[in-house]
Amino acid sequence: MKWTLEMRITLYSRLVSEFGPHRHWGNEIKPKGKEDRFTKVIKKLGQEFRVTPWGILDQLNWATTKQREVKDQSAVRDFILNKAAALKAGLIHYVELPLIKMLNEQASKERKSK
Repeated sequence: MKWTLEMRITLYSRLVSEFGPHRHWGNEIKPKGKEDRFTKVIKKLGQEFRVTPWGILDQLNWATTKQREVKDQSAVRDFILNKAAALKAGLIHYVELPLIKMLNEQASKERKSK
C-alpha cells in the first residue's frame, strides 16, 4: 500500500481528535496515561487503512521524531509527506520541526564539482 498525503492527514487528524497535539502527549510515541486507548485506536486505524498497526506507528514515527539524517530519496519523501501532513492536521507545530542534514551522495558530488 502506498501512503498518500491525504491518507496521512486523515490519520493524524484522527489522532489529534482522540489525543490532542503530540507535544501534550508526555511521551515520544504514545500519549502518557492513555496507552491502552492508543493501542485500540492504532489497531482500528490499521484496519481502516488496511495496514498493520506497525504500519501506522511507522508513519507516526516519521511525523513525530527528529531524524538527524535522511539518506535516500524514499526516506526524504516519507519525511516530507509525514511532516507536512502532521503540520496540516495539527499533530505537530512548526517549532517542532528538526534542523535536518540531508545526505545525498549525488548532491554532495555536484556541490563539490561547482
